Amino acid sequence: MKITSSTFISSIKFDYFKTYSFNRINPHDSSEEIISGISEANKYDVYVLDKNNELSSSARLISTINASSNDSQELLRILNINIQEELRFLCAPIYRDAILFFNASHELVGGLNICFECDRIVDLNNIYIYTDFMAFKYLKLFLLKLGHNIEQPTYFHADDVLAFAKKNKK
Repeated sequence: MKITSSTFISSIKFDYFKTYSFNRINPHDSSEEIISGISEANKYDVYVLDKNNELSSSARLISTINASSNDSQELLRILNINIQEELRFLCAPIYRDAILFFNASHELVGGLNICFECDRIVDLNNIYIYTDFMAFKYLKLFLLKLGHNIEQPTYFHADDVLAFAKKNKK
């Protein structure tokens, strides 16, 4: 079954969400050691929640957003972008950003692990979420606005795709 970002977000009822940054180089460590014991070898197998459904040891809470807020409405607009084109990169994703959704009883009702290096999203069951390529640009800008320290903050795959398309239209 194909799950789009729109299908995913419409399938959960949430009252608030939390955004997390994880699996990143420690910005305070000049040796560039991966934080919280995550080695170079296993950074590809790190998700915001571990196999015991506990937060990754490297996870840092960035923001908590109420479902009725303008920020929540912005996230809904991004995740509801109709898929016009989806990019697929031949790289192994390194998930470094996540959004966890909670109900009023503070129960986890859904979540997304996000890799901006290869524009890939999976849910908490590691199921691929189909997402329009432009949504990644807006999602990255959204998380940057919330305070995420995302690598290459001014680079967007979508800009390359649009520039290529424009160049080849001539």
